Amino acid sequence: IAGVMSLRGVGWVHENVTLQARTLETLFKLKVLQGNLVDAETGQRGYLLTGDDRFLEPYNKVIGTIERDVAELRQLVMDNPAQQRQVDRLHSLIHARQALLSKTIALQQSGNPNAAVAMVKEGRSRQLMQSIRRVINGLEEEELADQRRFNNQLEPSLRELGILVIGGALLAVLVAGGAAYRISRMADTARRRAAFQGALLDNADVSIISVDAKGAINSVNVGAEKMLGYRAAELMGASPVVLHDMDEIIAHAAALTRALGRPIEPGFETFVARARQGDVSVSAIRRQRRARPGSPRRRDGSSRRRACRRARSRARRCRSPARR
Repeated sequence: IAGVMSLRGVGWVHENVTLQARTLETLFKLKVLQGNLVDAETGQRGYLLTGDDRFLEPYNKVIGTIERDVAELRQLVMDNPAQQRQVDRLHSLIHARQALLSKTIALQQSGNPNAAVAMVKEGRSRQLMQSIRRVINGLEEEELADQRRFNNQLEPSLRELGILVIGGALLAVLVAGGAAYRISRMADTARRRAAFQGALLDNADVSIISVDAKGAINSVNVGAEKMLGYRAAELMGASPVVLHDMDEIIAHAAALTRALGRPIEPGFETFVARARQGDVSVSAIRRQRRARPGSPRRRDGSSRRRACRRARSRARRCRSPARR
């Protein structure tokens, strides 16, 4: 619950900050627009007074950007119908004033400066500019009021969010600590169970050998060591094939080939062919009667090491795809 409320609080704060950023951008755009309007008038007045085209540079520079400024301003206040109407009114006033400026410049360029000056003296351009300033000031006041409202709402929201975050963090620590304790208990139980099972296997009077998916021996219990005469380390990585009579393995592979209707290679596949297709019945292969496979006599340690090396070599040949 604390997490959900925190997320909602973060979302609200993000929305509030976004609105404030848009308010600041709107205020900046209003200042830019007003500055461009003043530059246009400055260029027009300078040209009318001197007749020098160089004074038209400020006018020509901003006249194309004023329409773009108004379009961007309308996009910024699109979620406020009242301000949209004010921007529409502003656009009409700007359009009328720009038309008046353009007309006076055209009169000057056509050699009729007295008519241009007379139009300026009529004061229509000044009236339009005053109206434009009033609309811009109204838009600025509305944006500043929104900003103050956002600030008043943001401060308590930040305090509440801080409380939620801290409370949620403490709750998360408690939950994580409880989960860690339970996991630790479960792991301890699993270790004790594994140790108990290992003790049972190592003290069993039966031979238990496991292999990996590739057919390599990966565990040998004490019962197997006693029965086969190998140490576990000597059998690790070897194939269980070495613990059986090869003639019997070949005969069993042939019988499986007939029974299953597919070729069964003599080797590890002989032991797992039925299991691979879901048949979990066991078909036993008798272990050869020698005390150790591949070693007819158990005289000393060197004999055992030589037998182990031969066993490993036979295991690799059985698993090698190149010799199948």
